[in-house]
Amino acid sequence: MVPRNVVGSTGALVAFDVNGASVSVPDDGSTLLQVLREQLGIRSVKDGCSPQGQCGCCTVWVDGRPRVACVTAVRRVAGRRVTTVDGLPAEVRERWAAAFLAAGASQCGFCTPGIVMRLAAFDGWPGPDSVRRALAAHLCRCTGWQSVIEAAAAAYGVVGETAGPHVPDERTVGDRAVPDDRAVPDGPALPDLPALDDRAHDRGARDDQGKDRPHRPRRQAAPRRDLALASRRATLEAGTAQRVGMDVVLGGGGFADDTAPADALVAVPDGRGDWVVAETLAEARRQAGAVPGRRTTRPLRHPLPVPNGPWVVRWKTTFVEPAFLEPDASWCVPGGEPASPLANGGAFGGKVHSPAPAAARLLAERTGRPVRVVLSREDVVRAGPKRPPLAAGVATDGTGVVRVARTPGSCLEGWADALRSAAPGLVVEVVDTTGPPVSSAIRGAGWVEGAVLSAALAMLRDPACSAVPSVPTSLVTAPGASAGIAAPPDAPTSLLTAPRPPGASTGIAPAPPAAAPTQAPPGGPTQLPAAGTGIAVAPGAAARRAAEVTTPAGARAAARIDADGAVTVTVWAGEVLDEVVLRSYCIGAAHQALGWVWREALSVDDDGVVHDLTIRSFGVLPARDMPPVAVVIEPSAAPPVPAGDAVLAAVAAAAWARSGFAPAWPTARGER
Repeated sequence: MVPRNVVGSTGALVAFDVNGASVSVPDDGSTLLQVLREQLGIRSVKDGCSPQGQCGCCTVWVDGRPRVACVTAVRRVAGRRVTTVDGLPAEVRERWAAAFLAAGASQCGFCTPGIVMRLAAFDGWPGPDSVRRALAAHLCRCTGWQSVIEAAAAAYGVVGETAGPHVPDERTVGDRAVPDDRAVPDGPALPDLPALDDRAHDRGARDDQGKDRPHRPRRQAAPRRDLALASRRATLEAGTAQRVGMDVVLGGGGFADDTAPADALVAVPDGRGDWVVAETLAEARRQAGAVPGRRTTRPLRHPLPVPNGPWVVRWKTTFVEPAFLEPDASWCVPGGEPASPLANGGAFGGKVHSPAPAAARLLAERTGRPVRVVLSREDVVRAGPKRPPLAAGVATDGTGVVRVARTPGSCLEGWADALRSAAPGLVVEVVDTTGPPVSSAIRGAGWVEGAVLSAALAMLRDPACSAVPSVPTSLVTAPGASAGIAAPPDAPTSLLTAPRPPGASTGIAPAPPAAAPTQAPPGGPTQLPAAGTGIAVAPGAAARRAAEVTTPAGARAAARIDADGAVTVTVWAGEVLDEVVLRSYCIGAAHQALGWVWREALSVDDDGVVHDLTIRSFGVLPARDMPPVAVVIEPSAAPPVPAGDAVLAAVAAAAWARSGFAPAWPTARGER
């Protein structure tokens, strides 16, 4: 194995073993990740946050033990054995890839090579709790963790200690393990486990109490799969082309930065609106003065106040990072077409307007050479699009106002119409403020927010829930207002005459001047919540009712969260195509919804500067905090439609109900 793309290297060398081959590289202060990817061309080792050491995507083995490569100086592995997923024994690599494929534990596949290396380092099935603890070193935006734990159990040949890959019956997905003796000629089989001595491990098997126990491998078959149909379902859910296969699990999804020519120049943002171009990534980042990001202790700021009005639902959010694991990248040869940053999955809309392809094309023409554009994690957080903050008030009849933040460089085209398709009684006010760019391309933007509000109101209207106040008939209704809602003396009539004020053909109204807090008319209902107080919900009342939503495409989802935190999701997605993939996306959407409600947010100061710059500061739920999710898939002969956004909205509404409809999200930021 010969180092490549090393420019001007002199001095001492570091010699070590990589996947059984001896290599020597310059002792120039590089990290192991830089050497593996940039010099040795090993692309299965992914860079999701370098040099933060927080995402786990670059996990490899050093002398048989997992280590994060981006914070390991290459000189520290001198004379040692480094193993990547490519260097695992073939039977081990196939077994893990097949297990992840069978469980739906890999979607885009960016984070899975590192996760496989972490979990394959155990000398036997350690139990689900130990797996969750091991996954604390990793982040995944797609899968929601549950299928990863199931895949690990299957890879170790264990059935019964935790849920394994699932076989659907006529209705339910997720309630029974694959039988050991199931004959499935069309699916990838899980090979027999090799002997422990063949796996170069140093430790004996331990259970959760630290006691020795024998490793009892069991052969297990995967469900029958048509991977073309699986890829079709994945493409529907991702919103862009996506493949499903064992190579995807092992990092072969075709990400732009993995496919760039070895001799390409490297361009990175200079922080001033231009690009630094150099022969290597390390040199480009050095010239740009790139500084690792930090997590702030600053409190969250909700930039928009809730409008005044007689609302029974009050809600405000702040900036939310899409938190995809693969940073933006592209490359282009002179006169060619740039590689797409969407790669295998597309980051749920977070890269639709990525600057990387245009920059790669421009710089390739300018330099006359292939150019590879790479954004760091900090670049993505500072300049990448966010889910926009909002502040909303909704009355008992579904009318109300939603304010949405628009920041410099943002695109909110279609956001208001998308929200109104789910909540037609709401007027949208766009408010200009400071902050990072926001986008209507983010997953379900506008529609999801409207669906959450509508589902919340439906739960509160349930006769079993005493949270919705009754409105005395003695109240005087403003001319044109919806029945049952009284007009406070100084309330703008546009708040009460939704769905749309005169002249607002797009559903967007300019924000009105700040007004004094409105008061109920004399004799009005004392049970209407005061401004800023949220809703007094009877304990568990609305939470006992399932949140239900339907997308414009016709997908439906119902979600319930039990007292113990367990989530149940029922989905109607037309023709299922592939149960494993659909279930995986439903669990992943539930994971994202719970994070959005409970913890996900960015600290942005009054000047619009983002201070949460590490991937751990986004609030993505780790494996240890993810509750179990049961998915029920209703079969249908209707055309297949994507269901993930419906699950995202339904689970978010259900989680909000469990919190008593707390008026500010995230509801548990301090518990990250």
